[in-house]
Amino acid sequence: MRLRPALRLRGTAALSGLVLTLLSTALAQTPASSPEPLEALVAAHPAFGPALAYESLASSQHREALRVARVDLEGAALQPNVSLRWRPSIRWSGRELDDITAAKPDWAAPVTLALSLRHDPSALARAQRNLQRAEVDLLQRLHRDLRNALGAHIALERAIIAERLASEAALDAAATLARAEGAAIGTAPSAGALEPTTLSASRLALERSEAALARANRALSEAEREAVGYGFNPSRAAGVQLSTTLQGGGLPLEGWRLALPAADPQATPAVARATLELAIAEADAARVRFATPLRDIRLEANRTTSELRTRGTLRLDEGRPSAAVEFDLQSATRPSWGLTLSASLELSRGAAEGLRRADAARSSAAAELEALQSEAPWSLERSRRNALDAEEDVAFSERSLGLARRNLLDALERLSGARRDPNSASNLQEAAAQQALIAFLRESDAFYRTWERYL
Repeated sequence: MRLRPALRLRGTAALSGLVLTLLSTALAQTPASSPEPLEALVAAHPAFGPALAYESLASSQHREALRVARVDLEGAALQPNVSLRWRPSIRWSGRELDDITAAKPDWAAPVTLALSLRHDPSALARAQRNLQRAEVDLLQRLHRDLRNALGAHIALERAIIAERLASEAALDAAATLARAEGAAIGTAPSAGALEPTTLSASRLALERSEAALARANRALSEAEREAVGYGFNPSRAAGVQLSTTLQGGGLPLEGWRLALPAADPQATPAVARATLELAIAEADAARVRFATPLRDIRLEANRTTSELRTRGTLRLDEGRPSAAVEFDLQSATRPSWGLTLSASLELSRGAAEGLRRADAARSSAAAELEALQSEAPWSLERSRRNALDAEEDVAFSERSLGLARRNLLDALERLSGARRDPNSASNLQEAAAQQALIAFLRESDAFYRTWERYL
């Protein structure tokens, strides 16, 4: 996922940091007129800056899981192991039970150094699969963090707009009630008569608008609390700075897009995962075939001196070659050596069934990979087209927002001129400006709704 301004753009740059690296999140291009470094522009952006800086606890956990998967993969190729053991002991012994009181203790503290290497194709394939899974999980979690953070920013902007619309509606309802009350002056109702329907309806409309305003205030407070949790500053919200927005500043997300980088259909996470699953199935099948009937063959050698015992082993266990050597710092009564070559062959009823199941699993994994490889170009194209359609809707919404902004600025300019002209009916211009303001606020809300769908 990349970010780019929807303008005539020049230049390229990449954002640093693991979050941005995994997300591939960057402002792919920057306006030619911008003298600031790209990183500074993003860091100072009221929406993208906090959104990219936010990281949830779940992301931290996935990051640790990714580190563990990398460590496991590093050791999976040869599975090296080194151990140092110390086993102190004290022993009493004798020939007859009468010797118990006269027996002298023998103290021993052998030290064993063991080194081993083992190559297991199945374990290596599984470690690669686990690493790929951890990478995808972290990537998806970071994307979710970005969407949630931007969603909190959008929710705050929409709450500010909703509160402003509710406030304007309450003011309009109050003005309507005042006019209705003014019209009712001088027409005193007779005893027991109900007040005029127009006056009752105006009073009801005012009560409803005041209730709606109270609810909008509560929703705004909740949206502010949510936004602060994601690192946003509510005082920097565009809805708060309406005058700046009208004077060419634009809404924070206005003019920005999520770029769609070129992608190889055969390198999508689903295809990569299926490829690794096939490698696992093939390694398991090869292991089962080798183990039928030869399960184990090994060559063992040992050498004992007065102070050191050495044991070495070369082994082929179900197709998994391994080598191990042990050194024991332990005394012996006399030197010796030994060399042993052995094999283990086994014929059983379950061996043939195990081989059949392993081959079936390999065939199934191959078929699944082939199906995903065939579907991948179409699936990627559908996803890309959905994203482009959503981007097109954002562009349409921006155009509508631009028209509403221009209408509002024109209405405000006419109102300013009317107020300077004593012969002009400024009240009409005030009403027009009020309607233009409401229209602009509604278009702003529609723009943010479109961005929600876009995300």
